Amino acid sequence: MSVKAKHVGFDNLGQFLSLLCIVHCALMPLVLAALPAATSFMEGWHPVLFALVLATCFLALVPGSRQHRRWGAWPWALSGIALLATAMLCFHEKPLYEILVSSGGAFCMLMAHHKNRKHLKNCNCCPHARR
Repeated sequence: MSVKAKHVGFDNLGQFLSLLCIVHCALMPLVLAALPAATSFMEGWHPVLFALVLATCFLALVPGSRQHRRWGAWPWALSGIALLATAMLCFHEKPLYEILVSSGGAFCMLMAHHKNRKHLKNCNCCPHARR
């Protein structure tokens, strides 16, 4: 597997996690309305998901940015990380704000991985760059 393929794989995983987060945020009010007991179970996962977001972000963007030498994905990624951290740390007792801020963070992460994939696809730094 080429280095570029690994970056794209991490970008794919990052985009999947971002979409999963958005769907989770959209459906969670319905789930909690139907099953209030699920609240305590769902709360414990936010730090784990945040760690996965950070890992996929850095595993994709750091090597990807070094390869394609473009940094356009980083403002999206840093904004997404900041929003997700803010939602997790500051709004955990205010579900509506947490959902809105988390969804914004997930969207930013989705855009960061999209930009990184786009830069890798258009990278002219190696002979097998175009797919």
